[in-house]
Amino acid sequence: MARKRMFDSALINQDNFYDLPMEAKALYFLLGMEADDEGFINPKKVLRLYGGTEDSIKILILKNYLIPFKSGVVVITDWKRNNYLDKNKVKETIYVEEKSQLDFDSKSEKYLLKNSDKTESLTEVKPKLNESLPRIEENRVEEYRVVENSITNNYSTIDSNVSNVTEAEIVSDEKVTNQKEMNIETLQSVCKVLEKEFGRPITPIETEIIKTWDYSIEIIKLAIAESISNGIFYIKYIDKILYHWKRANVRTVAEAKNYSQRFRQRKGEEKNKSDSKPSKWDEVRKKVRGEQL
Repeated sequence: MARKRMFDSALINQDNFYDLPMEAKALYFLLGMEADDEGFINPKKVLRLYGGTEDSIKILILKNYLIPFKSGVVVITDWKRNNYLDKNKVKETIYVEEKSQLDFDSKSEKYLLKNSDKTESLTEVKPKLNESLPRIEENRVEEYRVVENSITNNYSTIDSNVSNVTEAEIVSDEKVTNQKEMNIETLQSVCKVLEKEFGRPITPIETEIIKTWDYSIEIIKLAIAESISNGIFYIKYIDKILYHWKRANVRTVAEAKNYSQRFRQRKGEEKNKSDSKPSKWDEVRKKVRGEQL
C-alpha cells in the first residue's frame, strides 16, 4: 500500500470548502489519510479513531466530497485529483462491488456513480448510512475513555463549595432535564459561561459537543464548576461528568450535588482503607527483618 497521501490546494481553496464546518474539513483530511489506494474508506473507522459526528459525514456527502454506498463505505470523489500514486505500489481496493458502480470522469478527475441520479442515490443510501455510522453518544463514550480515570480520581477532591452555583440552585428540586435538545438561548448562555471561565472562545467542535448535553444551564453550571474547582479547563472532562450523572439518572441540581458528595465519601473511604493496609514493600521489608506482620 502506498504510504503518501496528497491534497490538491486548488480544491480546498474554494468557497465550497471554506463554507464547510471545521469538523467536516478535518474529517475530509482524515478520510483522505486513512482511505485505501483507490480512495475507499469505511467512515466508522475514522470516527472511532479520531472522533466526530455522522452529521459531518453527511455534509461531505451532500457537498459531493464523498460518494456513499449501501454497505456504509464511501469513496472520496476527488481522490484521483488529489493523489498521483505510483501504479506499481498501488494496492487494489477490497471494495470491488462498490468500485464496479463507479465511472471516472477524466475531464473533472472525479468519481461518478454509473447511470444514477445523485438525489436518488442519496435517498436510497441514507437509511443504511445511518445504521452503519456510530451515534454521537457512542462516539463520546469511546473518545473520552482516556479522561474517565482522571475524572474518577478527581471526583474525590471536589470542593463542596463549588463556584458560580447559588444556594437557590443547589436546593432547587425542579426537574431541569426535560428538553430533548439544547435550545439556542441555553447554548449561548453555556458558551458564555465557558468562555469566561476558560478565557478563550469555544471552538465549533466544542459547540457540537455542548449541544448534546441533555441538561439545563443550572446543572451544566454545576458540572462546569466542579471541573474548574479541579483546575481542569477541558470540555471533554465536563462532558464525562455529565455522562456519569446521566447514567446515574441524576435529574436535578440537588441530585447532582448529592451524587458528588456520595462519590467523594466513597472514594475517601476507599483511600483510607488503602492507606491503612500495608503495602507489598512493607511486607517484604518485615519478612527480611524477621518482624511480625
